[in-house]
Amino acid sequence: MAWEMLPTNYQDAVWSGLRKYTQINNGDNTVSFQDVTVYTHKENSFFGARDANRMNEALNTIMSMVNNGTDLYEDFQKYFATQKTQFEKKANDTQEVHYND
Repeated sequence: MAWEMLPTNYQDAVWSGLRKYTQINNGDNTVSFQDVTVYTHKENSFFGARDANRMNEALNTIMSMVNNGTDLYEDFQKYFATQKTQFEKKANDTQEVHYND
């Protein structure tokens, strides 16, 4: 599995004044409320299951290696050397495609 950078752009959602809701009368005689507050940074404020699962998967891999007596320094050196090779190959392949256009 190739490393995919985890997000580092989370921000707190911010709003000005009081939060605002619209009342919705449902067909079954119940009431619901829809949040209509105007937020800033809302799109970068959610930490979801995908992010948590990716972080936990990475940590589980590392901790399994530690529990099995793996020399993490050596393994990380191999891992990053492999990633570097794959990155350089992709860069060269991409450059060849654009060069031949």
